[in-house]
Amino acid sequence: MAARWLSRLLPGTPAQTRAYREAHITLWCSPDRSETPRYHALNDRAYDSGAPLSGLQQAWHFQVALSEYSRDETRRHRRQRRVLRGRR
Repeated sequence: MAARWLSRLLPGTPAQTRAYREAHITLWCSPDRSETPRYHALNDRAYDSGAPLSGLQQAWHFQVALSEYSRDETRRHRRQRRVLRGRR
C-alpha cells in the first residue's frame, strides 16, 4: 500500500525533472515577456513538461528552478559590478 502511494507521489525521472526546471528557467530568461508566439511556445513547453510529475514534485522543482535562476542572476550581477569597479 505504501509503495502505491509513494509511486503516485514521485513518478518523475531525473531527466523529466531536469526538463521541467530547464523549461521554467528558459521561460524566465526570455527577454520577450509580452504576448507573442515565442512567449506562448515557451510557456506551453514549461506547462507540458510538468505532465509526468506529481503536483508535489512540480512545486518542489519549481522552487529549485527558481533558486537556481536567482543564484545565477546574483552571480551575473556581482560579475558586472566587479567589471564596473575595475574600470574606475
